Amino acid sequence: MKKPYWNEELKNLWFDMYYKEKVYLNYRGTNHVRKQLQHKFLDASTVFNKTLRRAERNYNKHVQNEIESISTENPRQFWEYIKKLGPKTNAKIIEEVYDENGDIKGYRSQYFRRREFHIPFHLKSC
Repeated sequence: MKKPYWNEELKNLWFDMYYKEKVYLNYRGTNHVRKQLQHKFLDASTVFNKTLRRAERNYNKHVQNEIESISTENPRQFWEYIKKLGPKTNAKIIEEVYDENGDIKGYRSQYFRRREFHIPFHLKSC
């Protein structure tokens, strides 16, 4: 799922956090240095998480303000916007036909053939 509030700053903070985590997890030296690397990773993680939450809050606030302004100015557009927010439905295409026992009786192509149209004789000569 793509986050509409994702930006260049979040991307840079994510890669910084990822790099510091990788250095911390792969370090095999003294415990003192390992603790320092752990704190650097945790600090980077905290900064990333706070920035992500702030960006998400700002985006949600912007969407709410947009919905409020549309609801008073253009009700038709408001309801179209609300319909887009609802659950998505997928049209399922039936491929198999089952009998009462749950066994496959046949396939869709056997039951739903294209209708063949016959041209009347008097129109063929035109």
